[in-house]
Amino acid sequence: MTTTVSWTKLTQSKFQPTDLQSNDYFGFYVALSGEVAIVGAPWQDAPNAPDAGAAYILELQGDTWVEKQKLQPSDLKRSDIFGRSVAISGELAVVGALQQDAAKEFDAGAAYIFEFDGNTWIEKQKLQPAGLQRDDRFGDMVAISGNKVFVGTGNANAADKTHVGAVYIFEFDGNTWVEKQKLQPSDLQQDDRLGWPVVVSGTTMLVGGEWADAPDKPNAGIVYIFELQGDTWVEKQKLQPSDLQRDDRFGVSAAVSGNTAIVGAWYADAPDKPNSGAAYIFEFDGSTWVEKHKLQPSDPEQDSRFGLAVAISGNTAMVTAHDADAPNKPNAGAVYIFEFDGSTWVEKHKLQPNDLQRGDRFGVRIALSGNKIIVGADSTDDGDKANVGVVYIFQNDLLPISTQSPVAAVDLSKWTTENYHNDAEAKKFKKPNPAQWEVAADGKSVTQTQNALPSYFFSDFTTKDHTISAKFTPTGGNNYIGFALNFNPGDTTNSNADFLLLNWNARDSYTLKLSSVKGTPTFIHYTNLDDAVPGEKAATLSSTKWVAHQTYEFKFERKNNKLQIWIDGSLEFDLDDTFPDGRFACFVAAEPNVVFSDIQADV
Repeated sequence: MTTTVSWTKLTQSKFQPTDLQSNDYFGFYVALSGEVAIVGAPWQDAPNAPDAGAAYILELQGDTWVEKQKLQPSDLKRSDIFGRSVAISGELAVVGALQQDAAKEFDAGAAYIFEFDGNTWIEKQKLQPAGLQRDDRFGDMVAISGNKVFVGTGNANAADKTHVGAVYIFEFDGNTWVEKQKLQPSDLQQDDRLGWPVVVSGTTMLVGGEWADAPDKPNAGIVYIFELQGDTWVEKQKLQPSDLQRDDRFGVSAAVSGNTAIVGAWYADAPDKPNSGAAYIFEFDGSTWVEKHKLQPSDPEQDSRFGLAVAISGNTAMVTAHDADAPNKPNAGAVYIFEFDGSTWVEKHKLQPNDLQRGDRFGVRIALSGNKIIVGADSTDDGDKANVGVVYIFQNDLLPISTQSPVAAVDLSKWTTENYHNDAEAKKFKKPNPAQWEVAADGKSVTQTQNALPSYFFSDFTTKDHTISAKFTPTGGNNYIGFALNFNPGDTTNSNADFLLLNWNARDSYTLKLSSVKGTPTFIHYTNLDDAVPGEKAATLSSTKWVAHQTYEFKFERKNNKLQIWIDGSLEFDLDDTFPDGRFACFVAAEPNVVFSDIQADV
C-alpha cells in the first residue's frame, strides 16, 4: 500500500464581500482554521476614516463559503491599516493594525484579540506593549500558538540602530493577555526589519528578516530560529542558504510542518530570469536545521516573484508567484504545488483559475488547513472598482488517497465500556461518578456524559491491517480526550498492559503525542504521559490544544507495517508499526458531554 497526497484535482470556490470598494485590497492577508477563514482588507475605508481597514470572517456552510462577520475594532481610526495581518486558531483570532497610534507615538501599531462566543466574534483586548515608538509597525505580522500570541514589529529600533525589528510574545493568564517576552537578537543591524514573517509550530519559531545583509550581499535576507525552553524563547540558529545572493530577500515568507520548513526568497534569480524567485526546504535532523532542497518553478519568469508566500503540510508544499503571467494576462499570479516523493520535491501542479485577469496578484497570500487552501488576489477589480480584491478557496476531496478496502459505519451498540477507577483518586479529584457512555438511537454516535476518571469505549474488532475514521467534538478546555490503539479488555488493571494513547500531554507540555501506556495504569498516565514512542509528536498540532465545540476528523491506518494518523486531513503521525494488535477505543477523562461520531472502519 502506498499513501499519496494529491492536490491535482480541486474543488474551487471564490468569495468577495458585497460592500467592497476600490482599493480595499481584500485578500492581502489570509488565515484558515478548519472551516473558518479570516481575510484582511487593510485599506478599506470606515466612516470618516479612510484606509482604516477591516477583516472578514468566512465560514464554510455545506458546500458554500459565506460571510459571517466583519471585524472592525471599537477605536478604529483613519490610516490604521487594520487587517494588514491576520491569524486564527479555533475560537481565537488576532488582527494587526500596524499604523494605529499609541499615545503620542504615531503609527506605533497595535494588535487586536477577538474571541468567538458561540455566536459572535467579540473584541476582547487591544495589545500595545509599553515602550512602543513612532513608526514601529507593531502588528506587521501576527501568529497564534495555543495560549500564546506573537506580534512582529518590523520597524522597531534597538539602542543606536533603527528599524532592526522585533517580535513580542503575549500569553493568556486566564483573564487577560500579558506581555511575556520581546525577541530582538543582538546581531541585528539597521534596516533588517525582523518580524515579517513570524511562524510558530509547537516549541519552534521562525522569524524572517528579508532585508538583512549577508557578507558583501546587501538585502540577502535571513531567518532566525527560536526554541521554547521552559518559559523562554531562545535563539538557536540562523538560516541563510548556501547560494544566497544580494537582494534575494530570503525570509519574506516561511512555513513549518513537523521537521520540515520552507522559506521564500522572492527576488532570487533563475538563469536569465532576474527576480523570478525561489523557495528553500530545510529539515531538522534532531539538532540542526539543514538545507535540503531549492525549489524553482519549471517555467520561471522574470519578476514573477515566486516565494512571496509559502505553505507546507506533510509531503506537500505550496509556493506562490503573485506576479506570474497567465496567457495574455501579465501579473495575474499563480500557485505552484510540490510533493515530496521520498527523495526530492517534485512540481506537480500549477494553480491558475480561469477567470484571472491582468494584475490580479493571485497568490499574494496563501494559507493551508487540512484539505483546504485559501489564496488571496488582492488587486482583482470588480467592474469599475479597481483593486477590490477576492479570495479563492480550494478543497481537496481526495486527501488523503490510499489503496484500501472501503470503509463503512460501525455499530457502536456492540462496543464495550471500561472505566479506570481508584477510590483515593476519585475522592482527591472530586470525581465520584463513573463514566457513562450513551450510544445514540441510530448507533452512529456516542457521548460520554460524566465528569469522571479516565474511561474507554472500545471496539469489537482489532486495529491491525485496518483503516478507521472518526470524529469528536470536545465541550471545554480539557485535553484528556482522544483515542487508544491496541487496547485490550482489562488493560486498566492489567500489569501487562501495552497500548497507545493519543491525547495532549497536558500540564507541563501542551503537545499532541502518541504515548505508550505499559503496565497497570495510574492516573498520572492520563495527565502527564512521559513514555512517548519514537516520532510521537504531531507534525503540526503541537501547541494549540483541542478547541471547545470544534469538530475534529481523524483517520487511523495500520497497514503494511505502517501506522499513520491524519487529523483534519493533515498527516500528523507516520510511524513504523511495531506495536501489538488490539482494540480501537474512544478515550475521555474529566470532561462531560464529549461526542464521538461518524466512526467507520474497513472491517
